[in-house]
Amino acid sequence: MGLDMYLEKRTDVRLWNFQKEEEQFEVVVKKGGVTYPKINLKNVTTIIEEAGYWRKANAIHRWFVENVQDGNDNCGEYFVPKSLLEKLLELCLAVKLNPEQADELLPTGSGFFFGGDEYDEWYFDKIEYTIEVLREALSDDDASYYYSSSW
Repeated sequence: MGLDMYLEKRTDVRLWNFQKEEEQFEVVVKKGGVTYPKINLKNVTTIIEEAGYWRKANAIHRWFVENVQDGNDNCGEYFVPKSLLEKLLELCLAVKLNPEQADELLPTGSGFFFGGDEYDEWYFDKIEYTIEVLREALSDDDASYYYSSSW
């Protein structure tokens, strides 16, 4: 048990009649090297990938709850605009450059099985991981992102 956090990357791959051939995606699903017949590939509209997964990164979770979820810590799924991903990246980079200000820039949060609230090696490892996740996410102009959590 504990705080699990997910950032999903969603890419719209639906085929539109007005798209040029070079704008269209080709979706292939295979099982055992053979095209899987039980999925109608013409009906596939979205590819969902795990862009980030955190465990007990309560400072990151707290930020999402306050900035994306309007304070509702309810294990829901929330769209995250790229502008907010950029804001979180800026905060994480500021924490990395000024670790003594971590408690002001990106404070920890508490909750049932949310992990420690110290500004220790675990905290800063999660900040570094978040920087990697966000840089990758912000490099993709075709995708949209959604945050969710569970505990």
